[in-house]
Amino acid sequence: MRFSDIVARAGSDDIAIYDKNFAPSAAEREAARKVIVFLENRRALYEPPDREVSEHLMASILEIRDHLNKLLESARLGEELGDPLKAITADCRDFLTAAQVDAAEEARIRRFAPDGYDLRLLDMTALIALRALRETAGSSMGRIAAAYGLDVADHIDELIPQSLS
Repeated sequence: MRFSDIVARAGSDDIAIYDKNFAPSAAEREAARKVIVFLENRRALYEPPDREVSEHLMASILEIRDHLNKLLESARLGEELGDPLKAITADCRDFLTAAQVDAAEEARIRRFAPDGYDLRLLDMTALIALRALRETAGSSMGRIAAAYGLDVADHIDELIPQSLS
């Protein structure tokens, strides 16, 4: 999806738009590009949950949370990048809580459910939290792409809402 298509969805002056009302540094723009590339490749954000092994889906969400937290801890990010990342990590936590992932289970999930571990189905609460995470991630990716002048992969098109305002 091209940057110009994403900007067309912005529809509000409240959203930072690259070269219109926001001029990030090259380093900020590169950090934003890396975030977009990372998120584009997380199947947990766009594959139907019934096509995913629940432990793999949860491991992917743990990876998203950990990666974004490391970025937030290690870099001084402006609000155009930092705020969307904080929103995504909050929804990752909410999903993991809804899916009732505790520290012991998190350790097992990180090993992709070894033999003898019962795979489980996500309940409705976890599915609702997953939907919220996907909505937040899509809106955040759209806002980041608009602010930093970035295209996103075509398979992410449906994740980015028709209106970012």
